[in-house]
Amino acid sequence: MCSCAPHLLDSISPPRKINSYAIYGEDNRLDIHYGKRRHRRLGYGVGLFIHRDKLVPEGKRFYAPQGIPFKDLAPLQSRRLKNFPLCEEVRFQDQLSYGDCTGVLIAPNRFLTAGHCVRHYQETKQLEKMRVVFFVEEFRKDKYQRDHILVRKNYVRKIARVVEMVHERGRKDYAIVEFAKPVKIKMFYALPEDKNSFIHELGDDLILIGHPLGLAKKFSLDSKIKGRDSSFYYADLDGFMGNSGSPIINLSKKDKKGRPYLLGIYAAGKDDFQVDEERSCVKESSYETIHPRLMERIFRLDKIGDLQKR
Repeated sequence: MCSCAPHLLDSISPPRKINSYAIYGEDNRLDIHYGKRRHRRLGYGVGLFIHRDKLVPEGKRFYAPQGIPFKDLAPLQSRRLKNFPLCEEVRFQDQLSYGDCTGVLIAPNRFLTAGHCVRHYQETKQLEKMRVVFFVEEFRKDKYQRDHILVRKNYVRKIARVVEMVHERGRKDYAIVEFAKPVKIKMFYALPEDKNSFIHELGDDLILIGHPLGLAKKFSLDSKIKGRDSSFYYADLDGFMGNSGSPIINLSKKDKKGRPYLLGIYAAGKDDFQVDEERSCVKESSYETIHPRLMERIFRLDKIGDLQKR
């Protein structure tokens, strides 16, 4: 496992070693439109980094993001996985991958994500070409008569500057970027405002919302805090490459307005794919019993400080 950025689109950046993630027990990832209203609302502030060249205008108000098939993602074409095809049971094979890392809105013009993602964009001189795109979501086939995803242009933002970026392997991994123009999206989660709101307990119920593998927005429930140390919480989240920077929200702890608190952002975890030698195909890694410190890592917001003053 490494802490380098999970870059998925071979046309944007060359294949390289990536962060790893996995499934714990049963895979409970779902497209966001299957969620209850309260879950869908929590995902309003979740955005995906997409290269500007992948956003094709469609009419005056929309972009049609251009993706590549899940099965063609560069990380899947590796020696470790022997270039085998995906096993037939691997989910979301019919969907496209549009981008790289995920992040979450913390102010109308501020976006929190993983530090290793922003660092890689800077090192490869891609940051000014990346756009943060909100509402990259699969649509209900029974409700909308179209065959591809559309996003409104007013939910696409260019990055004006990096406010703060820290990537210390095994310790800190976050970045805050500022948009050139604020975005009008209501946040239905709460940011910690005092010491008490930073306190989270083992066993608290969590929801992960993000873009695993650069796919359309997914959410995952039925996860709990299993462990913690000075920098991270550990949880049995179903996360994959592309989830870096995804918000993890504590459903067990809410502010005075009834909004659940943002716990942290996704950092890293176990290998997400493995070879099935008998069938000569690649399957998703699954873990039934594992030590908490080996589960998915969530970078703690209390290691950043007061987000509301940034």
